[in-house]
Amino acid sequence: MDWTELSRFLTALGRSAHDSPLVFALYPRDVNLPCIHYACTAGSIPKRRIEDMLRKKPDLSLGLVINPPSVRPDDWGCDPSHFSGKSEQEKKRRCWEWNRGRTRYEHACPPKAWGSKSELIDHASSIWLECDGGLSLKEQEVLACKVGLPEPSLTVWSGGKSLHTYCCLSESISKEKYRELMERLCLTINATAPEAGADGSLKNANRVMRVPGSLHASTKERCRINKHTGTQYTLEELEKHLLPLLGNTDTNDIEYAGTQTPNNNWFNDLAPPAQEKMAVEMLQYIPKRKKPSAQGGPLGTRAPAIKVLHGLVGHFGQTKAAEICAKAGWRNEYWSPEAEMQSISDPYCGIGVVIKAARESGWEGGGRYPSLDEQLEQYFGRSARKR
Repeated sequence: MDWTELSRFLTALGRSAHDSPLVFALYPRDVNLPCIHYACTAGSIPKRRIEDMLRKKPDLSLGLVINPPSVRPDDWGCDPSHFSGKSEQEKKRRCWEWNRGRTRYEHACPPKAWGSKSELIDHASSIWLECDGGLSLKEQEVLACKVGLPEPSLTVWSGGKSLHTYCCLSESISKEKYRELMERLCLTINATAPEAGADGSLKNANRVMRVPGSLHASTKERCRINKHTGTQYTLEELEKHLLPLLGNTDTNDIEYAGTQTPNNNWFNDLAPPAQEKMAVEMLQYIPKRKKPSAQGGPLGTRAPAIKVLHGLVGHFGQTKAAEICAKAGWRNEYWSPEAEMQSISDPYCGIGVVIKAARESGWEGGGRYPSLDEQLEQYFGRSARKR
């Protein structure tokens, strides 16, 4: 690790104050596997523990939860629910060991890292972009200018193929506003430079991003700061450069659209009972998880089933999603939607993934997906008529 480069990164994000709370994460290449989190402050980063774990597990990468956590309560770590474990008994044992003073890393398991979950994030002060379209570094450097975005405050070369582009704000924004801006940023890129392959999955509040100074697990190249201008933008300045979420007619009067996507307006236009009935119908086409340990691969393994579940929860919420799964009989000995839902605190997708999975499995119902060109023509046509 190059800790000096990391320090420069924290300074650029405004997170370098000695008592600034941070959450680092050692994450694997497989997104379905868990991360190892480290909650600390900028003045007490557990550098030795992180480096020891990276040497032990060289396939892991070091990242940071970019958005700041809320204030950790004083009694965090005093209850078994604050600890991870496969059973309640194991959680109670870890809680007892931790509170008996056995707080050395080698002997007691610490409580869950405060700030690793979306509900524990306090606010956001930047938005960012990662593109997976295979553009060269030079092409990614001029992408913001090409699509009419302001000059980035910070760019970070991942050490692989991506340039991470950050726009820092001069004010804090809510998690809901942050998510809206991230959706609008991705829409703006995809509308004007679809070849960039803007990653639309970065909008969860507890998103982890690779940190400068660390090594890319695949290429072993060092992640580094590419350019830092130090520019900060007001919310008003930034919003002027972003397309509104489709379905809204006024950029200055945008309602947060949750996890709905513009490609599924036909579904969103249905009455709630009709949406639920259609969701049940789609689940009856989508294969359940068929194997006890498969993590990735085609429909019928765990990863795509989890993605469909995220889509249901993202659109309907946990309670209604559980009812829909029950009505569809979407469960078996290897797959319990209700149990899996307990780990979904911030769904990363919406109903679109459910519709896509159902159609891949033979479902032919529902409406037609309008193309992006049709959506933009519809929006700009309305704007022209309004003027």
